[in-house]
Amino acid sequence: NERIPLTPPMRLLLEIENMAQASPATVSRGGVIFMNSFDVGWQPYVTSWIQNREIDSERTQLTALFQKYAGRSMEFVLRNLKTVVPIPEISMVQSLTYIVEGIIGNGEELLQQMKHMGQEAGNKVLEMIFMYATIWATAGALVADKQSDHRASFDKWFRAEFSDPIAIPEEGMVFDYLVDKDKLEFANWGTRTASYHHDADTVFGNIFVATMETERLSYLLDLLMMNRHACMLIGGAGTGKTTILKDKLRNMDPEVYSNMGINLNCFTDSLLLQSGMESVLEKKTGRTFGPPGSKRLVYFIDDLNMPEVDKYGTQQPIALLRQLFDYSGWYSRDKLTWREIAQVQVVSCLNPTAGSFFIDKRLQRSYFSLAVQLPSPENLELIFESILSNHLAGFNPDVGKAASKLVKASIDIQKSVADTFLATAVKFHYVFNLRDIGNIFEGLLRARPEFFTTPLPMIRLWLHECERVFADRMITEADLQKYGEIMESVSKKWFDGENQEKLLARPNMFTTFMYPGPGEDDRPYTQSGDSAKLRETVEQKLTEYNEVNAVMDLVLFDMAVEHVCRTCRTIDRPRGNALLVGVGGSGKQSLARLASFICQMDVYQITVTSSYGVNEFKEDLLSLFQRAAVKGQPTSFILVDSQIVNERFLVFLNDFLASGNIPDIFQNDMKDEFRNAMRNEAKQAGVQDTPENLWDFFIDKARKNLHLILCFSPVGEQFRVRARQFPALVNATVFDYFHPWPQDALLAVAQWFVHGTQGINQENYESVAAHMAYIHTSVGAASEDFQASERRYNYTT
Repeated sequence: NERIPLTPPMRLLLEIENMAQASPATVSRGGVIFMNSFDVGWQPYVTSWIQNREIDSERTQLTALFQKYAGRSMEFVLRNLKTVVPIPEISMVQSLTYIVEGIIGNGEELLQQMKHMGQEAGNKVLEMIFMYATIWATAGALVADKQSDHRASFDKWFRAEFSDPIAIPEEGMVFDYLVDKDKLEFANWGTRTASYHHDADTVFGNIFVATMETERLSYLLDLLMMNRHACMLIGGAGTGKTTILKDKLRNMDPEVYSNMGINLNCFTDSLLLQSGMESVLEKKTGRTFGPPGSKRLVYFIDDLNMPEVDKYGTQQPIALLRQLFDYSGWYSRDKLTWREIAQVQVVSCLNPTAGSFFIDKRLQRSYFSLAVQLPSPENLELIFESILSNHLAGFNPDVGKAASKLVKASIDIQKSVADTFLATAVKFHYVFNLRDIGNIFEGLLRARPEFFTTPLPMIRLWLHECERVFADRMITEADLQKYGEIMESVSKKWFDGENQEKLLARPNMFTTFMYPGPGEDDRPYTQSGDSAKLRETVEQKLTEYNEVNAVMDLVLFDMAVEHVCRTCRTIDRPRGNALLVGVGGSGKQSLARLASFICQMDVYQITVTSSYGVNEFKEDLLSLFQRAAVKGQPTSFILVDSQIVNERFLVFLNDFLASGNIPDIFQNDMKDEFRNAMRNEAKQAGVQDTPENLWDFFIDKARKNLHLILCFSPVGEQFRVRARQFPALVNATVFDYFHPWPQDALLAVAQWFVHGTQGINQENYESVAAHMAYIHTSVGAASEDFQASERRYNYTT
C-alpha cells in the first residue's frame, strides 16, 4: 500500500483497462475524456508515412490506393470476420506499410522500372503490390478451422469487391499469389515451391519440407525481418509455427545475423527473461549493450502467452518486452540504470488456445501477426511423401510403391482419431495434430532395406508406429477398443490387396535389441518375432542388469515387456524423451531402469533430501550436460513426480524438452568452458569455429545423448495443471499410459511370490495365487462402484 507522491510537473495518463483495480475514490479524482476509436483513426499515420516517402510520384498514387483498398478491407474484416487474436486497426495499417516498404524499399528501383516500362505499367505494378499487402495485412491473421473458414469468406468478398482494373486469377484463393514485377502479373506460389532433398543424417526434428503455405509465410518474414520489424506466428499446437521460424533463422546469413531461442512458461518472470536475453549481450559504449561483433541478434520467443497473469492482469515478461519495443531498452536490475539495447529484433510464436490466450494489445500491435493453419491434406501428402519416398529410394521397388498409400493412410487415421477422441478435463492430452503424423514417419525412417524386402513388414511397421503414437495415449479400455476399430477400417481401406490377417496379427512389436547390428550404436529397428522369444530376451537382459546393479525382483509378463519395448523405442533415438503415466506402484521406474540398461545408457536419478532445492537441481542438470555432451555418454534421467519438490524444476525441464537450452543454468563462464571442451570435436565435424556454432553443437549433442524419462501419476489435479503450465511436458515427449495390470499379469506375479513361500502347501500354490489375483481385481471393481456412488477414489496397484 505504498504511496508515491507526485510533484507538480508530473501527470498520470490512465486508460479504462488500467483502472480495473482502482477504487471509486481514485476514479472520481480523474478527469475523464471520452474518445471514439475513429476520432483520430488510422489516417494521420498513413498521411505521415506517405509524406516521408522520398519519391513524389508515389505519394499521389499511394493516397488513392489507401482510400480504395485499406479502409474497406479493414472494415469488412473487423465487422464480419474473426482473427486468431484481437488485432487493432492501427496494427493492420502498420503491417500494410511494412509489406509495401519491404517490396519497393525507398521506391528508387520501382521508379527506374517505370521509366523503362512506362508510367501505366509502373502504376499497375504498384497497385498489384498494394493489393498483395492489403490481403496479408488485413486478412493474414484470420481464423480458418473446422467450424468456419474466414479466409474463404475474405477471398470471396475481396474478389467481388476489387476486380477492376486488376483481377486476381480465379484458381485457388487470393492468398495463393504474389506479384511478379517482371511479367506484370500475379504468380501462384505453387510454381515457386522448392523440392525436397533427403539427407539420411539429418535429425528428424530438423527436417523441413517447403510447401505453398511455408513459402508464402517465409517470404513475408523475409520482407519484414529485413527491415527489423517484429513478426509473430499464431496457431494451435502442432501447426508447425516453431519449425517454420527455426528454419528461417537457420537459413539467415550467419555473417550478419545470430539468434537466440527462449521458451516462456508460467514461471517465467521479467527478471528471468531479462537475464536470459542479456546473457548473449555485451557492453558497447556507455549505456549501450548489444550482441558481440557487428551482427544483429534475433530473439526467438516461443509460447509468448504462457507467463502467469498476476493479480492485476499483468504478465511481467510481456511488460518487459513492451518496454524494449517502445523504448529500445530496459533498466539494469542491480544499479537501476537505463540500458540502451541496440542491434536486436524479435520474432515470436503464440498458441491462442493455451496460457492467457491473448497478450496485451499494446504489445500485440507492435507485431506483424500471421495465422498458421494446419496444412491441408494435399500439403501433408506433399510433405510426408517427399520424406518417405526419398528414404525408400534404395529399397525393393515394391516397398517404394507403398509410400504413397502409407502417407494417405497416416493422414486418414490422424484425422479419424482427432475427430473421434476429443480432449476433456480428464483426457486433456487427447490433442492430435501434425506432430503425431511426424512421429509416425520418424519411426518409418528407421526401416532398413535388408529387413524390409516386401511391403508386408513395412505396413506392419506403420501399424506399430500408429499404435505407439495414438493408442499409447488412450486411458480407457473403451477408447483402446474404438481405436482398434478405426485402425482396422483404415487398414482395409488402403491395404486391401494385403492379407489382413497377417497384417493385423499379434504381437506386432518392433525393437532395436533383438538383432545385433554392425556396431553398438547402430542397431537395426526390426520386428521382434513371437512374444515368447521377446520375453526370453528381456528376461535375459534383466538377469544381466541384476548381475551389475541392485537386484530388481520383476515378473516380466507380456504387458510389462511391451512397456519396456515402448520405452526403448523412445529413448533409443536422438532427442527421444518419454512420459510414463500410471498410478504409483505400477512399475514405471523399474521398467524405465531396465529399458535404459537395454539401450546401454547410464541411469541417473536425483536423491531428494530435506535441503534439496533449486540450486542442487541446477548442479545435477549441469553434471548431466557434462556427462552427455562433453563425455558423450548416453544417459537417461529418470524423474518421478514425487521428486519434484519445487515446481521451478519443471521450468528447466520444459526448456530442455522444448529447445535443449536452459538459459537459467548456464552462466557465461560455464558456457565458455563447455565451448572449449567441444572445440576439437566440432572442428572434426566440420563446424565453423564461432561461439554460436560451438554452443549449438554442444546443445545438439546433449539432446542426442541425454534422454528424460518422466514418471507421473494421473491421480488428482497436479498432472493436468503441470501439463497446462509447461506444454513441452506433453508436446515434446512420447506418452505411454500404464493401464491396470490384466488378470494374467496378476496371476503371474502371485505365482512368483507364492512359490517357495513357507506355510503354503505345494498343491495349494495355484489356488492361493488365483485367489490373490481375484481379490485384487474384485477390489478394483468395487473401487469403481465406490467412485460412481460416493465420488471418492480408491486406487489399487
